Amino acid sequence: MSKISVVTISYNQGKYLRRCIDSVLSQRDVDVEMIVVDPGSADESRSIINSYGDHVIPVFEADTGPADGLNHGFSRATGQIYYFVNADDFLLPDALSFVDNFFSREREVDVLHGGGYVADQHDKLVRRYYPSLFGIRLFAYGAINLFQQGFFFRSRVYRASGGFNENNRVCWDGELFLQFKLHGSRFYGVSRPLAAFRRYQETITGGASYRRNLDVEYSRLFADAMGRARKPYDRRLGQALWGAKQFTIIFILLRSWVRGYA
Repeated sequence: MSKISVVTISYNQGKYLRRCIDSVLSQRDVDVEMIVVDPGSADESRSIINSYGDHVIPVFEADTGPADGLNHGFSRATGQIYYFVNADDFLLPDALSFVDNFFSREREVDVLHGGGYVADQHDKLVRRYYPSLFGIRLFAYGAINLFQQGFFFRSRVYRASGGFNENNRVCWDGELFLQFKLHGSRFYGVSRPLAAFRRYQETITGGASYRRNLDVEYSRLFADAMGRARKPYDRRLGQALWGAKQFTIIFILLRSWVRGYA
């Protein structure tokens, strides 16, 4: 049995934080280490964290943003398997025992990515989320469904990558996974739902400033992935690939539905 280190970053997320922590600590048949990073919440977050006593490792330090906070958290981690989950998201029952058994069995795999659900504010699971294959070119062209909550990875690949890019404020998770891939890590995808991503009004991003920053970061990551600058036709190709991917998903779901009722 491997130890799994789970890092959660929380900033004024007291409304959902206990649900997140409980979803980790209630996992059965697994050795789990829970680390919660709080850079200075003004709500009840820190009192919630402290209420767990020795079951949670608190990191109460100022940071420069989410990526920096995650690096602070993983600097305390002692497990062989790493995972990070937002304070308003949560793990599904028995997810970590599945992950532990998988990595014990598939010793050549460095990164496991699974599926999950979209949940509402009341924990209701409203929609399945299916992961995409993670490939360098697919990522560069934006043609994947990146379900961050379904990613688990060996501690050694995190350390080899140098951790999260603290200057990236919009897609630090995708950049980390790309660096894993560029460093030769072996990925393996499963459809099993492992976690839930909570979607509500405050989580919906898409303002003009956010979109500009995202475009800047993805242009930089495109260059890292492809070894050249992103051109206008690359954006058009990415849009076409995204559309084709959505059509393929719909076709597969419809085919499964038809076969189920044949």
